[in-house]
Amino acid sequence: MQNLLTLSFWFGLYPPALTPWAARAMLVIFTALLIVGIAGKIYSIKTKLEKWTRRAIDKASAMLITMGVLGLLLFLFSYQQIPVLSIRVGYIIWLIILGIWIYFLYKFIYIEIPKQRKLKEAREHVDKWLPKPKR
Repeated sequence: MQNLLTLSFWFGLYPPALTPWAARAMLVIFTALLIVGIAGKIYSIKTKLEKWTRRAIDKASAMLITMGVLGLLLFLFSYQQIPVLSIRVGYIIWLIILGIWIYFLYKFIYIEIPKQRKLKEAREHVDKWLPKPKR
């Protein structure tokens, strides 16, 4: 195996073929991401969930579907040994994008959703004392 710290490994225009075990592992991981994303989207549509829970599941499903498809494209380029499109730095860029997306998803789930729930509770607390419109 080549040295992982050399620039020619990451930026070489004609990278060597993937080892069989790495190719299978990447194919399984990217396919699993895609399948779990599709399953999450179907679950979000089929079940009655709270608005914020549904949005969180939709955002996570969109992330998984997008990253699964992009990962499968990267894998296809590497498997077919297409010059320039199969450079190894594409996987690093994929991981960076995934990390950024996970950060924003985490921020939405653990910061934004509790804030919105507190606002809803405060609004309901005030609304129970306001007069109701006559019908």
